[in-house]
Amino acid sequence: MNQQGRKEPLSFAGILKLLYSNRKSGHLRVQSAEGELVLHFGEGKIVNVEMPKGQEWIIGQYLTEGEVITERKLLRALRIAAQKGLTPEQVLVDKRFISPDVLKRYMDLYSREVILPLFGKVGLVCSFTADEPTENKWLPPVSVPFLLKEGERRAREWPLLNKRIPSADVVYGKDKSFISQVVRDGEENGNPLFSDKLDPEVGANERIIYYFVDGEKTLKRLARASGLDLFSAFRALYTLESKFMVKVLREQGEARQRERSVLIPVLVKGLFYAMILATIAGLGFLRPGLLKVVTGERGVDVVQLDDAREASHFRQLEVAMAARFVERLACPASLATLADEGLVERAPLSTYHLHCDAKQGFSLELEERP
Repeated sequence: MNQQGRKEPLSFAGILKLLYSNRKSGHLRVQSAEGELVLHFGEGKIVNVEMPKGQEWIIGQYLTEGEVITERKLLRALRIAAQKGLTPEQVLVDKRFISPDVLKRYMDLYSREVILPLFGKVGLVCSFTADEPTENKWLPPVSVPFLLKEGERRAREWPLLNKRIPSADVVYGKDKSFISQVVRDGEENGNPLFSDKLDPEVGANERIIYYFVDGEKTLKRLARASGLDLFSAFRALYTLESKFMVKVLREQGEARQRERSVLIPVLVKGLFYAMILATIAGLGFLRPGLLKVVTGERGVDVVQLDDAREASHFRQLEVAMAARFVERLACPASLATLADEGLVERAPLSTYHLHCDAKQGFSLELEERP
């Protein structure tokens, strides 16, 4: 895409500036080594991001990595969407697997994850057509000025971040020496995340990432759980590590273990699955009722469904509460406030107990079912 009077083609950032300043509407096709990405513009704002053809539904991957939804529910949503001709997003909301607000946050996260890396790539082929844009109702309009600012910073800082943190599979843990330093002198019940002694250079992103650091999640999963893009998560952990608040526990976490499992010989897998099928067949022969449960001909235990629903809703509450607390550093009047502000769906909030203090942080407890 060339601009009249220029000998050199515009950069990706230059194209975005041009479309934004002229309030253009249409399709911007960006061809890279990874495939084609289509950005839908509506009066200068990005209102939809079309995934490259042939790729899986990446939003689902983000939701499972962020532990917002289980893989089982995700597969069920995909199956229903295919059967009824609906989008997976619509099914997730209709079935109340996730709230609309949570879905919008992850759609916005996805848009940043696929657009920001383009600022540092060379050899992009861009073309713009004045086709009618298709607005994605689950994606809040993406601000081009924000992308330009973050894209420039990413291109400038990414090499430095990669020297300190070479992989998104790194697992961090909280540094106990930092915690002991903050909570000493009679502050045994203090929360270092919200302590008055916390370094003022530690911002909101660092605080929310620190909250989710547990010594088990990889950097990628920390980013997904906190709702931050990878670049922001890398920056936050870079700062936290330089302040000796966190430290690397393992260079490779769950992602590497999952990759190794793919290398299991096919023969071993075949024998394993054959044993499972033989067991199921045996159960069906001895007790036909058991086979009906496995194949779905008999209803699933209602208590199990309630437990799964509670776990999903509890996770939504926890993420929404953490994000709100970090942003405002204040406690809501009650959990109903989260629903009033559109952060969570108005589900049975009365089954949860909220303990919140401006210095201690917050905790959620689920009341046991009688």
